[in-house]
Amino acid sequence: MTSIGSSAFRDCSGLTSVTIPNSVTIIFDETFSGCSALTSITIPESVTDIARYAFSGCTSLTSVTIPESVTSIGNYAFSGCTSLTSFTIPESVTCIGSYAFYNCIGLTSVVIGSSVTGIGNQAFYGCSGLTSITINCPNVHSWFSGLSSIQSVTLGESVISIDSKAFSGCGRLTSVTSFMVTPPILSADIFPSTFKTTGTLYIPAGMRSIYVEKGWSLYFANIVEMEAGEPIWLSIKDASNGFSELKCKTGECYTLRFRPEENWHVHSVTFNGKDVTNELTADNTFTTPVMSKSATIVVNYAQGGTAVKAVSGDTDVRVLKIDDEIVVKNAPASTPIRIYSLNGTLLKTVQSAGNETRISTQNLQDYLLLVNVGKISVKVVR
Repeated sequence: MTSIGSSAFRDCSGLTSVTIPNSVTIIFDETFSGCSALTSITIPESVTDIARYAFSGCTSLTSVTIPESVTSIGNYAFSGCTSLTSFTIPESVTCIGSYAFYNCIGLTSVVIGSSVTGIGNQAFYGCSGLTSITINCPNVHSWFSGLSSIQSVTLGESVISIDSKAFSGCGRLTSVTSFMVTPPILSADIFPSTFKTTGTLYIPAGMRSIYVEKGWSLYFANIVEMEAGEPIWLSIKDASNGFSELKCKTGECYTLRFRPEENWHVHSVTFNGKDVTNELTADNTFTTPVMSKSATIVVNYAQGGTAVKAVSGDTDVRVLKIDDEIVVKNAPASTPIRIYSLNGTLLKTVQSAGNETRISTQNLQDYLLLVNVGKISVKVVR
């Protein structure tokens, strides 16, 4: 068997797994389209082409392994695969078809290999959760223009040039990381108009003057040279899952998923003291900014109401842990804020100041605390 015929398994809604023989070279049109229960698939190294609609509508598909043998991904090939969260396009792929990942709303990160020369129209259209892109191909065209969810772009060592309007309309883009010693050639109007004041460029150590000479300072007010040699760490202080550290690479983003205990939900998340709760996806996933130095994430959980719902009226209450303080935001003035140990001992009571109340934790010995505000209780890491 060298191929799997068009629509061979189309709409087989009970199909959960499949093994493709090593002799297969082409996965034809709509072969697995609509297989809504299919969760993962490994494509053998014999396959060179994934045709249009091959896996479209596989809504339970969470992971796909694409081998280095594949050279093309057809139109709509993975469209509507709403459970995919990340995708790596290998070095062998040269062409990605139009709408190949259309409406993959769970997709948060994409890595594009160095051999890609063409990406079809609206290949990532509707990927509303896509926040991080890593590009390794020599010439970057306007493939991602208008994708407003993108927050960070990493340019690999193979990038030579960036075309006009490559990232125009990417209104949430805040950081670009370039690993190139020779700065890529820039065209006009590459980034959103606001990027000059809001964007940060991360570059190899000692390369600032060269990037400025090549015109990159026209787009970036903030140019940061990445530290060389020293490892950087992401410290995760999780009120349900304890303390852990993740060794990170400079210039990369990291995606984390937080898992509450039963009957609890994620209440607040801070990254280096900044409230990033609103950046979480529906499944409690968070993607860090580009890592240029060690950082700390603090995750707190709540019982009662919804994740950040009201104590009274329509006011959103947020309980954060920033440095040595518990910060309670938006609790109505005079609302009692009670801090307990996990065994129920009342440690401190203060009255809400209204917009923001700060409570020192320096004299509290417990590692985990319960903060009670009205109808909610929040588990906080001291």
